[in-house]
Amino acid sequence: MKIDIIICLIIIGILYLTGNEQFIILPVICMLSKKSVVDGSVTGGKSDKKTTKKPFTFLLDPEPDYKVYFHIKLRKFLKSLGWKEYKVTDKLPEKLDLVNIKPIRYALLKGTPSKIALYSRKEGNIMFKNNLYKNLQKLKMSHYMPLQYNIDIDDSKSYPDRSLIDGSVWILKPVVGSRGRGIQMVRSHAEFIKLTEAEKTSGNFRNRLLNTDPWVLSKYITKPLLWDGHKFHLRLYYFITNINKKKSGYILKYGKVFVGKNKYDIESSDILTHNIHAYNSDSYNFPEDFDKKFKSGINKSKKIFDQLLPLLTKLFKYSRSECFSDNDHCYNLYGMDVMVMPDFKIKIIEINTHPAASTKDDIATDKLIESINELVIQPIMYDNVTTGSDKYIKL
Repeated sequence: MKIDIIICLIIIGILYLTGNEQFIILPVICMLSKKSVVDGSVTGGKSDKKTTKKPFTFLLDPEPDYKVYFHIKLRKFLKSLGWKEYKVTDKLPEKLDLVNIKPIRYALLKGTPSKIALYSRKEGNIMFKNNLYKNLQKLKMSHYMPLQYNIDIDDSKSYPDRSLIDGSVWILKPVVGSRGRGIQMVRSHAEFIKLTEAEKTSGNFRNRLLNTDPWVLSKYITKPLLWDGHKFHLRLYYFITNINKKKSGYILKYGKVFVGKNKYDIESSDILTHNIHAYNSDSYNFPEDFDKKFKSGINKSKKIFDQLLPLLTKLFKYSRSECFSDNDHCYNLYGMDVMVMPDFKIKIIEINTHPAASTKDDIATDKLIESINELVIQPIMYDNVTTGSDKYIKL
């Protein structure tokens, strides 16, 4: 462009010295020429050169089979938007647009800067069974969980008295366990002592990072509401968004009903097996199938949400969800395992981060993906804000 201007000036000088009057209009021609160079067309119009916008990028956490189905659907959805996927083994760009990896793997990757991160830090107040119960006690809402004692295996002073254990059925389970791992039935104080001594020796569930071994002793629900004689629990979803340092809480209107394979019998020898309980079983849709099963009287799913909303609204205040320093925005997804009593009062069993998704094309997982898109992806990446939705309720 500079060369064209110099040539124009030289020609103007020559015409002026030779007395040619065209030197008067030549500057105008030169200016038009300059405009054509800038705009990329002879007539000064728009450039014919196409500017291709780089696709948004994402990184998903590689997970074992029982959890990967949520990622399959999330991956499919993001690719339908034209996003580009990176693997943890790839050379990553300086900053990704969305990262869905656990905090521990995030640390192993030595930081993964992103605009959006699934997983925030400091979530022990909700996801750990012992802290969840303590916080509900502070809120005077511990009746929404079974009676529970928080135990430190290394400290016998934390053990409940014999009189509190004998005569009832209890469940001893590790704070860090999931999917039924480590759970033991306790019917007497002697059994309790035997199990705690075994854990002292094995240390299977010890938090070696903190050098602690926290467990909970929870009263077993012997008379729950049954699904055609089978034990069941609800899986409901709760999520917190942290966008521009502003936190908001939501509960999904859809969930799952996990039903045990075998009929429930409190005296059965396999009472704690997966056949009696509902770990990794096929699921039904909530609220549709739930309301069909228990259709007498008023809408039963409404009774569930009427209890959950005030509970989660208060519990939201105890959330310490914070984004990692390398992430602009973040959100956290929780799966709540809820049992229902014959009078349709609820008992929360636990709240887990990164809940598993079914292999089936269930409604809840699809609604989860759609909700994440509406609440997180669209407002941050596309400046689209949804005002009201039939998928979730804001706390």
